[in-house]
Amino acid sequence: MALITGCDTAGQALPEPTTTPASTTQAPPGIPVVLTARTADGTPPTPETMSAAKQIIQWRADGMGLSGTTVTIKDDTLVITVPDDDGAAARRLAQTGELTVRPVLTAVPPTGKGPAAPDATAARISRQSSDPAVQQQAIAELDCAATDPLRGADDPALPLVTCAADGSEVLLLGPSVLDNRAISDARAHLDPQSDRHVVDVTFTAEAADRFEALTTENVNRRIAFVVDTVVVSAPMVVSPTSAGQTQIAGNFTAESAGELANSLRFGKLPVPFAER
Repeated sequence: MALITGCDTAGQALPEPTTTPASTTQAPPGIPVVLTARTADGTPPTPETMSAAKQIIQWRADGMGLSGTTVTIKDDTLVITVPDDDGAAARRLAQTGELTVRPVLTAVPPTGKGPAAPDATAARISRQSSDPAVQQQAIAELDCAATDPLRGADDPALPLVTCAADGSEVLLLGPSVLDNRAISDARAHLDPQSDRHVVDVTFTAEAADRFEALTTENVNRRIAFVVDTVVVSAPMVVSPTSAGQTQIAGNFTAESAGELANSLRFGKLPVPFAER
């Protein structure tokens, strides 16, 4: 878009101002957040992967109205700086944003205080096993109050033991049926009927058929919307959904609903990142 200065709407030159222009106030610089890419096999990410991550984060920042955000690449790290930010907004921008839709197989109150897995690989072995005995042990030991080393790094093709976002449940989920590629649009708004912040999701034509099949197979059972390994919503399916749209309702604020919608709309990061 071209920016034309010094002309009125008819293209005539405007007179020079006779008063001193008002001073502009620039937001103070934010605290840079340095994040390192975590590839599944531990190898360095490619330059193309880092460039794609930078672009998605920039899109997210623009969508959230965080003007002036800078994202720089240095080898396998990204440095994100949001003006007048203590680092919290920058960290939210760097969340992987991986959506999976999974059937709920089991859900129980959390009781675990077991030892935390040292890394994503160890967590994946215990919490993404197909062995029922290992699954039950993972359910019993998972501490929903602890930092999750698996966050954003789970394998969608495998079962998953994980927590609800509010820590109220530990859930055993089946393999993912849908992911970010199924979404054509996502928008956050305040639902006037429930007075809750929600995210309306529109699926692609192909994904709409798969979501209808999923809801048909799971009538009177729950399905989970999982973002970065955390269950943000797990509603009961009352009837099949054939409209190609659904709504994610969780314990969202206006800000968190907007962030989720932006993450879903602009796509997940190609690799997860961890703060240095």
